[in-house]
Amino acid sequence: MNNLIKSAIVLFVTLILLNTGFPGISTADSFFSDLRITEVSVKGHKLHIRGETDLPEGAVLNMQLRLPGWDHQGKGIKAHANQHRFFIQVDLPKKKGWRGKLLQLKLHFRPGEQPGHVKVKVGHRGEKLKGPKVKIGKEGKELEESRLILL
Repeated sequence: MNNLIKSAIVLFVTLILLNTGFPGISTADSFFSDLRITEVSVKGHKLHIRGETDLPEGAVLNMQLRLPGWDHQGKGIKAHANQHRFFIQVDLPKKKGWRGKLLQLKLHFRPGEQPGHVKVKVGHRGEKLKGPKVKIGKEGKELEESRLILL
């Protein structure tokens, strides 16, 4: 009788896990849609940008900055998503003339620029991306987040 109860419990737990999925493990049908800038702060002449995402570990994010009167427009700024978070630090011009100006941030996730293990999960053309932040580009779908910040 004891073995019968143990077998029933094991079967019950197995059925629940198969029905709901295993916690922390994404299934082949997972979609990705979350790319959020959660905090922007200025410390000295450094701009700190923090955010959250549901993209796979190691996903590469590209960022562009636009600040009036600044020659360096932030091209080539990259960050990696780790544990569903990202952090970017950018040196602002040392002159203080940027205070009170609007800074435009654009954050992009482009599947074509990802490492192989990320492409497999999101699709080579972004087939597994969906939601309001998905844009259609030349090479398929991509995620985009934009913000205007008063410095």
